[in-house]
Amino acid sequence: MSKQLVTLYREVKSHVIRSEKLSQDSRISVPALNELRNAFDHNMRADAVWRHGESLPKGVETDVFRYCEKNIEKAIGHVYRAGYDALDIIALNKIRRIKKYVDDFRITTLHTVIDDYTGKIRQPFREAIKSCNDAKLGKDVEPEEIQQHPQFFGWYTQAISILDGVLDVYESHEEDLLAVEKEVASSDQAQRDIARLQRNLAILFGIGSIVTAVIIYCVSG
Repeated sequence: MSKQLVTLYREVKSHVIRSEKLSQDSRISVPALNELRNAFDHNMRADAVWRHGESLPKGVETDVFRYCEKNIEKAIGHVYRAGYDALDIIALNKIRRIKKYVDDFRITTLHTVIDDYTGKIRQPFREAIKSCNDAKLGKDVEPEEIQQHPQFFGWYTQAISILDGVLDVYESHEEDLLAVEKEVASSDQAQRDIARLQRNLAILFGIGSIVTAVIIYCVSG
């Protein structure tokens, strides 16, 4: 179980570092840091008894092995929760960037530029959001049920991989999206200019008609 803790920590550490780079002002997640601190505390409790022969604290387990096992289990739970906090930041960053593309470009532009937009973007994005929401349930797993963490954690990391893929598609088409959007905007502006010209001509025609009528009236009178 100690080896599991070491392996998990290495993975979670990479997620925490990545989340720090993506967070505003490159700040480390305080909740993640707090979870890692608690994990270290439980690991040190087990290490003090198992490796250094310290006596068991009063009022706890009387069995050394079970005491250490429980603390390692709790440490693993805290490391997982640190990972969830880091993955939250990573996922939210990517979701925000993807939504910016959706907000910045017309849906017709997206469909025009990106072949199979629904299959490459919309559907994977929805699935990733659902996986993220399902994975967050892992935060509430009880210490004695830590065997469930890998499943939830796997859902989260897989969802982020999907979000990465969606972003890659957007970014690889960004120049074309901008070009088409500019072209469409120019066309829209031209249509607005034509409509405005038609309105002005209609107004001038109306004024001309009124003036002509007045002149005719005055002359005939």
